[in-house]
Amino acid sequence: ILRARRILGPPGVLGPVTSNEVLARGRAEEFRRKQGVSESTPIGDVFEFVQRTTGVDVMSVRADLAEHGLLMQDTASGRACIAVSVNMHPMRQRSSVIHELGHLLAGDLDDGQTLPSGVRNNAEVQADAFCRYLLLPISAVGEGPSLEVSDTSTLSALVQTFGVSPAIAAIQLRKAGRITSRTNTVWMNLSTRQVAAVHGWLDRYDQLAAASDEPRAPQGLLARAVAAYQAGVLSINELAVWYRRDPTELEAELGVPDQSPVTESDPWDSTASIFDAPDGR
Repeated sequence: ILRARRILGPPGVLGPVTSNEVLARGRAEEFRRKQGVSESTPIGDVFEFVQRTTGVDVMSVRADLAEHGLLMQDTASGRACIAVSVNMHPMRQRSSVIHELGHLLAGDLDDGQTLPSGVRNNAEVQADAFCRYLLLPISAVGEGPSLEVSDTSTLSALVQTFGVSPAIAAIQLRKAGRITSRTNTVWMNLSTRQVAAVHGWLDRYDQLAAASDEPRAPQGLLARAVAAYQAGVLSINELAVWYRRDPTELEAELGVPDQSPVTESDPWDSTASIFDAPDGR
C-alpha cells in the first residue's frame, strides 16, 4: 500500500512573504545545519544528497511531461521514495527532488493528499519555498541594497554554482534586496539555457541536460542489489537489467559472487527485503 503526493508544473513561483515562507526557510536552514552543510556550500548531486542524508531513495523515470515529481511511502514498512521525471531541464529536475524532500520533512505524506493540476495549498507553497532556501540560501546571495546588481553575470554565477533556475535565483536576489522588482520580473522569464549561452557555459549546460534526460535507478536499492549479487542471491543478468549494463562488463567490474558456504544465520533468507529497513537494519 502506498501513500503518495505528486507535483505538476515547475516549482519556484514568487509569492508574498507569509508564514509559509518563514516556516519553509526555517526548515531549510535547520536541515542544512543538521547535515553540516554551510549556507555558502552548493548542494551537488541532489539524488545522492537526499539518499545520504535521509535514507530516502531517489529515481528518475520517463513520465508524462506534466509530471514533475512524486513522493511515495510504503505504509507497511515506512520506506519512502522520490521519483522525478527525466527531462532536458536539469535545474528543474533538481528543484523537483528538493521540493519533494520539503514535503517529506514537513510530514505532508501523513495527509494522504494527491493534488490535481493547478491546485496549490499551504503544503505546496512551503515545499516551493523550502526548495529555494535549501538550494540557494539568502546568505549565499548576500543581502542589502549596497550589493544591488543590474547585469546578469551575478545571476549566471548563482545559477551555475548552485544549480538553480534563473527564476529561483531571481526570487532569492529580490528577497535579499539585491535587484529591483522590475529586474526580477525580467530575469524570472529567462531560461537557464539562455543564461548559459550568454555567459559562456552552454556546453556545460548541454552536458547537464543530457544527464538529466537519462533515467536513474535508486542508489540505495542498487547498492542492496549488488550486495545480493555478491552473496549469490541475485544473478549477474538480473543485476545488469537494473544497472542497464552489459552483464559481462558488469561482472568484470564486480567480480564473481562469494561461493563460500554460509556458517551463520543467512541475512538473505526468504524473509529478506530488497530494501533495508528505514532504521538501517
